[in-house]
Amino acid sequence: MISWNAEVAIPVRAELGEGPWWDAPRHRLLWVDITAGRVHAHVPATGKSSVAELADPVGFVVGASTGGYVAGTAAGLVRLDSELAPCGSLGVPPDLDGRRRINDGACDPAGRILFGTVDPDQKTTGTLWCLWPDGKLVAVLEGIAMSNGLAFSPDRRRLYYVDSPTQEVQSFAYDGRTGELSDRRVLVRIPAAVGLPDGLAVDAEGFVWLAIWGAGEVWRIGPDGRAAGVVHVAAENTTSCAFGGERRELLYITTARGGAGGQGGAVYVVDTGVAGLLPWSATVFASRWLGP
Repeated sequence: MISWNAEVAIPVRAELGEGPWWDAPRHRLLWVDITAGRVHAHVPATGKSSVAELADPVGFVVGASTGGYVAGTAAGLVRLDSELAPCGSLGVPPDLDGRRRINDGACDPAGRILFGTVDPDQKTTGTLWCLWPDGKLVAVLEGIAMSNGLAFSPDRRRLYYVDSPTQEVQSFAYDGRTGELSDRRVLVRIPAAVGLPDGLAVDAEGFVWLAIWGAGEVWRIGPDGRAAGVVHVAAENTTSCAFGGERRELLYITTARGGAGGQGGAVYVVDTGVAGLLPWSATVFASRWLGP
């Protein structure tokens, strides 16, 4: 087992920091503060930071082929320009009924957006949706309690996915042509006494890096499900992680306030010595709209 200690990279005090996304062309990290409805951006080389205040809780942000971004909020999918200003809507999934909101999201190699809906009070279930570039919306998985981490294996053939209350990281065969899932497996189960599996990232060697809420840790897990390393974070509520930097070896870790530890809500960083996979952007056609 290899062990790392993360350091504070960005000393913000997010209420519920989540969804880090490395914008390689602009050399900056984006992430969200879910309950505060904020999208943050930070350029490590210059220390320059900016923040966009959205009108609703926001679960994720990803880059778009148009040069801006797409954010998933409690009011639906929102387009942001390069300065993070809202500039349009991509529509509202049918199960956003005032109780549910959009949570974690990511893009597949074809530019489709995978995102989950969730009831924060856990009184009803949500759905894992797939939005195609032409505006088609498909329910991929239903009956989801708390949709979280989404990332692909280096060969693009498997999708790693977290429904947090199951305590599992699930692995699915992914059809890149149709976006369909099959061959569900359990990569790893996290003991409830340790914490709750949350967001994740994948490195070029095929290992999954899993943030564990309540543990103040990020685990490195092999394709065989065995733990190979752990990153220690001085904030109990680690929420997600993403690779970035010039060599893609920096793992940025978002956290939330509360719990024991140091600066909950800050963004942490650790040099893993392993190159990570960079995220894909969403293919967005401005003339296509989804839903009512």
